[in-house]
Amino acid sequence: MCLKIKKYFLLLCTFICFNLILMAKPALANKVIVYYFHSSQRCSNCLKIEKWSKELIEKNFQEEIQNQKVVYKVLNTDEKPNKIYLKKYNLYTKSLVISKINNKNQETNWKNLEKIWLNLSDEKAFKNYINKEIESFL
Repeated sequence: MCLKIKKYFLLLCTFICFNLILMAKPALANKVIVYYFHSSQRCSNCLKIEKWSKELIEKNFQEEIQNQKVVYKVLNTDEKPNKIYLKKYNLYTKSLVISKINNKNQETNWKNLEKIWLNLSDEKAFKNYINKEIESFL
C-alpha cells in the first residue's frame, strides 16, 4: 500500500512540475533602444547623424541586435504618433536618445546624446562617443 502511495505521489509531482515548466513564460531580457528623432525637414547634418549612428550600431552591436538587446529606431517627430517623444525626452531639435528598458518592458533610464552636434566634423569621434554611451547602458 505504501509503495502505491509513493508511486502516485511521484507521478503527481512529475505531472505538476511538467505543467509548471510548460506554463512558465520566458523572462524578457533587458534591452537598449537607440532612437534617432528627426523632423520632416532634413539637412545634411541630420542625414549624417542618422547614417553614422546606424553604421556604428550595425557594425559594433551585431550580436546585441540579433539578441534584441539593442534596437535602433528612426522616428519622425512631425508624425502624430511620435509627437509624444518631444515632451517625454524634452526634444527641441534632431536628437539621438538612448533608452534602457528592463525585463518588465519599463524604461528605467534614458539619455539625450547632445554632444553628437560637437562631433559632426569628426566621424571617428562621433562614433566613439555613441559607442561609449551605448555600452554604458548595456
